[in-house]
Amino acid sequence: MRHTPYKTDKGKYWRFEWDDAEGKRHRPRLARVDNIPLIEDAIALRDQWIAERQNENEEAAPTLRKMAGLYESSRAGAAPSTIKEIRQSFGLLLDYTHGGHDEAAEFGVFQAIAYGEDLYARLSLSTQRKHLGYASRLFAWGMSVGFVQSNPFGAVRTARPTSSRSIEYLSVEDTIKLINEGVMDPPTKTLIALCRYAGLRRSEALRVEPTDFDFINRTVTVRPPKRGGGRYNTTKAKERLVPIIPLLHEQLRHYTDALPIGPILDLGGINRQLRASFEQADMKPRTFQDMRASAGQDFAEAHGESCACSWLGHSPKVAAAHYRKPTPAQVRAAAGLAPGEDGSPLDRFSSMTPEQQRRLLKMLDDPQPAQ
Repeated sequence: MRHTPYKTDKGKYWRFEWDDAEGKRHRPRLARVDNIPLIEDAIALRDQWIAERQNENEEAAPTLRKMAGLYESSRAGAAPSTIKEIRQSFGLLLDYTHGGHDEAAEFGVFQAIAYGEDLYARLSLSTQRKHLGYASRLFAWGMSVGFVQSNPFGAVRTARPTSSRSIEYLSVEDTIKLINEGVMDPPTKTLIALCRYAGLRRSEALRVEPTDFDFINRTVTVRPPKRGGGRYNTTKAKERLVPIIPLLHEQLRHYTDALPIGPILDLGGINRQLRASFEQADMKPRTFQDMRASAGQDFAEAHGESCACSWLGHSPKVAAAHYRKPTPAQVRAAAGLAPGEDGSPLDRFSSMTPEQQRRLLKMLDDPQPAQ
């Protein structure tokens, strides 16, 4: 610490200069009077000045911008995608509050409602709910650390987004037709096979590596995504084994002969290729979610609900709410009609003769359907 006495036309002063533990330099000026000539007394004045600055910092109410920055720092261990969403959401909130320079405690319920209406006017309902959720978590965290006394977004309610679309069952025959007649390269065909025959999520299928396949025991290991700061305790974050049924094994047999190092599926424009393939095959478009749900339906019919939920990686409650829908064969059976070609795909394949199974599997290699 360096100290220098000096005087100006306004009075006498001590000039101090020192660096704190964080390397920040301080150069305060303190008044010097004749009855405090000793440097020890001046040092006491310096310590008093430091204590006053610390009290001011502790008592100062944080601004909305500062609270958002501290909350983001507290979530440093979250997934990069989550950090990105938090920054985007807080960016909208700070833009609405003209930079967020006002105290966070001054942000009230009416401002929260107005912010929600502003989001709804520009964004979809589901996106509005997402950003309001992040804002509510911000103020809930602020309450836990004592920055604010209440959460203004706790009283804000929005309607749940509803979708009129339901799961569309995709049969095994239609899947084979799509793979044979669609305009797709081999990796895309393998992606469809993994989603339809194994019930993988699209993100899981894109994350599969050659070492995940066990062709001796006919299983594929589905691994959770690697995230910073550990994994979340959800079904998506648990490793699971999924059986490789004969149809999937036949599709993989042609592609795994020369697997590249790393993930075998890393494609761009997947949805565009899928839509074009459905048009080429003259079929009703389906989504990867439809393929996954169809696989779960087949697993449940052939092996029971517990096996289906274990292989698809979700709970029975989620399966009942989002994945289970009567198949055409079940509707025909309830109406007293013969199953015909709409029977359970896995059961029907198992009941076929070896010659019939061979001809069905051969369709995977035949680019043109038999006339």
